[in-house]
Amino acid sequence: MKKALFLFIAAFTALALLSGCALTGNTSESAEKPGSVSGAKTAASDPTIPRTDPVTGPVTGTAAATEPLTDTEPVVDPFDDVKEITVADQLAYSKKVVTADYAKEMGMDFGDMEHVVTIPALSGTDSENAIAFNKKILDKYSGIVELLKSGGEEGSIFNITYSAHVNGESVAILMTESYGVQIGGVSTVYSFFYYDLHTDRELSFEEYLANFGYDRASLAETLGGSEEYAEYAESVRQSDESVGELPLTGDDLLGCCFDTESGTVFVISTNYFMDDSFLITTGVFCGEISR
Repeated sequence: MKKALFLFIAAFTALALLSGCALTGNTSESAEKPGSVSGAKTAASDPTIPRTDPVTGPVTGTAAATEPLTDTEPVVDPFDDVKEITVADQLAYSKKVVTADYAKEMGMDFGDMEHVVTIPALSGTDSENAIAFNKKILDKYSGIVELLKSGGEEGSIFNITYSAHVNGESVAILMTESYGVQIGGVSTVYSFFYYDLHTDRELSFEEYLANFGYDRASLAETLGGSEEYAEYAESVRQSDESVGELPLTGDDLLGCCFDTESGTVFVISTNYFMDDSFLITTGVFCGEISR
């Protein structure tokens, strides 16, 4: 009797285990079809279960891309490198002025003055054109330095300085050369050098103007109508009553620099100053070159 009862319990247990396995398999299969199994929890019925969609990805309110994004090259502004280029001294020389004997005989003493020669260069680029441009400027003024080093100034006083105006990708360098004689006057000469950082080459005055949408005639018309030029013309008339109107023409312009801060610096040729030129700074400014 006990043996029969034992066999009956064992058979019943085996049958229960087999039924449980079958139920488990049916539940997994029906889970792929929400709602087919009564009482089964799904993402639709239970908000605690994170919902995942094969197209949109995790629900965030924004659909995910159906294709992975590919890496792209960053957009590079060709003028970014321009910001690295500056104008700096390539040679700076100074020397105390030695009073000439003939000046001493006249009771003059220039010992508190200095000869100064400062020569600029484009810095931050090693292109062949830039190197040639720097050498051109150096060659023009280095002879004065050699003369001063050898003591050959013979009573002259030299002062050579520069101002650099970088506007957009255009560079303008104004050299101011003052030459004095210890018992005489002083003359001033202005020289200009232009360079385009975008095309990496030296520019003529006309090419520099073209970068700003001007030619000689249109610039002369613009500057000739400025308040600063009117003041200049009036000062000339006050020194010489015979002078009438002084219209500014393109041929009068020896050079100019556009500057984002001070406006426009330009030189005109005149017959009223011993150095045959006059430097004027105006408020006229056309803005940076359009990129």
